Amino acid sequence: MNDRGWVKCHRQQFDHWVSTDKPYCRGYAWTHLYANANHKDNKICFEGRVVVVKRGEFITSIAKLAEIWGWSRHKVGDFLDKLEMEGMIGQKRTSKYTRIIIVNYEKYQNNDTGKGIVRTSRGHRRDTNKNDKNDNKYRDPMLDP
Repeated sequence: MNDRGWVKCHRQQFDHWVSTDKPYCRGYAWTHLYANANHKDNKICFEGRVVVVKRGEFITSIAKLAEIWGWSRHKVGDFLDKLEMEGMIGQKRTSKYTRIIIVNYEKYQNNDTGKGIVRTSRGHRRDTNKNDKNDNKYRDPMLDP
């Protein structure tokens, strides 16, 4: 795979009407997985017990993912197993939940995105990417309702 950089993806996109088409494709299901991973270590209360969920992980169930994605439970389980075989996720299944661990979460979601970039003597040039519109008429309705 060629390294073409990264884009920010807001979790709110999954609450938008464009995400209601079912079934999800595998790419959108993968995006859903890493978008739902915790951005910092956290403790949650699950069935009366405190469960520690680390950065890059989240707790879900096969049934819940099947409902969200519009897939069968069997298809979800097979997909998660394939992602695990490819080294993209780790998973720990119990009778109550599935813990999903995004293997390279730090690599793709590191807050220090400028690491390794060398500054010039005049500093960074202003980004001229035309995808970054600051004009209000180009507001994204998914992020700015």
